[in-house]
Amino acid sequence: MTGNKEIAKNTVFLYIRMLFIMAVSLYSSRVVLNILGASDYGLYNVVGGVVAMLSFINGAASSGTSRFLTFYLGKEDNYNYQQVFSAAFYIHLGIAFIIFILGETAGLWFVNNKLIIEPGREEAALFVYHLSLITCFVTFTQVPYNASLIAHEKMDIYAYIGIVEAVLKLGVLLILKQSHYDKLKTYAALLLAISIFIALFYRFYCHYLYKECRLVKIKNKKTVKDLVVYSSWDMYGNLSGVAQTQGINIIINMFLTTTVNAARGIAYQVDAAITNFITNFLTAVNPQIVKSYASGDYNRMISLIFNSCKYSILLFSCLAVPLILCADYVLNLWLINPPKYAVVFTQLVLINHFISIMSQPLIIGNHATGSVRKLNLISGTVALLKLPMAYLILKFGIDPVWIFIGIIPISFVCFNVNAVLLKRTVTFSMRDFYNKTILSGLIIMLAPIVVSIMVSNIMPDSFMKLICVTVIYIVLLFIILYKLGLSRRQKDKVKLIVRNFIS
Repeated sequence: MTGNKEIAKNTVFLYIRMLFIMAVSLYSSRVVLNILGASDYGLYNVVGGVVAMLSFINGAASSGTSRFLTFYLGKEDNYNYQQVFSAAFYIHLGIAFIIFILGETAGLWFVNNKLIIEPGREEAALFVYHLSLITCFVTFTQVPYNASLIAHEKMDIYAYIGIVEAVLKLGVLLILKQSHYDKLKTYAALLLAISIFIALFYRFYCHYLYKECRLVKIKNKKTVKDLVVYSSWDMYGNLSGVAQTQGINIIINMFLTTTVNAARGIAYQVDAAITNFITNFLTAVNPQIVKSYASGDYNRMISLIFNSCKYSILLFSCLAVPLILCADYVLNLWLINPPKYAVVFTQLVLINHFISIMSQPLIIGNHATGSVRKLNLISGTVALLKLPMAYLILKFGIDPVWIFIGIIPISFVCFNVNAVLLKRTVTFSMRDFYNKTILSGLIIMLAPIVVSIMVSNIMPDSFMKLICVTVIYIVLLFIILYKLGLSRRQKDKVKLIVRNFIS
């Protein structure tokens, strides 16, 4: 019960953070698109994508750091916690230097020779590229501190700093409007300044609040070796993740224009804003899953994973379904004149994320057990198929929409791979898993989706249509969830909460 209350409290803090950041993110994307123009906005996305391609090593070390810090905190082993923290910092510092050198050599060659850049914007592209590399350097060395905050479940501080960061980005918009200097260069420089400020705050906070977050000489070689081996296997999986996002972005740029990159960037901007709605919930659950495994409470671990998969897609659908049905109106309202393909890219990316969001608790579970070799080899290889698929589609002149259609079945295969691999480590029934997650979620969502589609087809595009579809879907979803998706005990708890709230 204490763990459940901690999840609930942390989820509230993270949702407050998410709502504020989402509002700022959606508003700032519109303003930045208008100020920079579709071409420069697409250029910023694709140049940043090259840096992200180089940073897959950091993603692997990040997941390893988070898992090991949470694991030893669950075992109340402060000595190994401090050893892991110090080792993680030095590993990330080394990675940061490697990525910076690769970026200033191979990456710079790629930008100069392979990217399609509008004539006259070559200097701005290189300026943004160099600042993006510096931003990545700061971000890489920051990972152990962020992971430590999440491991300690200090989501209130995490939320407050996220809100401060969003406010600072609003300030960037004001400066950008008034600036007479190159808008794209100004935007990149100001975002770098914000990254440095936020990183310094996290470091000072963790250093003074948690003595185990102070750097020490590494003596426990075995713990460090385990962290390195774990992260090495995760590296391949992170490479596949980068291939799906930034790799496809670069391929689009090689065959098409930066305007199509802008459309893809907008689709993932919307997806990121809505996904935060679920990611915050999973961020609150993640430490509890790892700590349950560390303490040997496997039944609670499996229960958390099952429920996380189910409620993730239900929560995600509350925003995703209305947006998919009203995407054309929403993007025109938001951006006034969205680039071609923005609407259909957004719809397909959101549909794909229904599958991806269910995979996250399974990935967390696999990482908690430490069995990541097969997970990354099999799931990562399947996910990498998205890259040659995208290349062949554009090579043969097929509409780029088919790239995002083709991603969906590959994501579903990855989801099943994650489930099977977790079952081999922590025993559970696959039939129960599918019944309690996919089948249960689909049954609950079916009627609300059908009714929402009917309402969407009847009403003309308008703000009233968006409100009606959203309200109808959410109300029907929660009614059916209460009737079919909750146990008698859970229903009694809901009734008690409502009575207490009314009284």
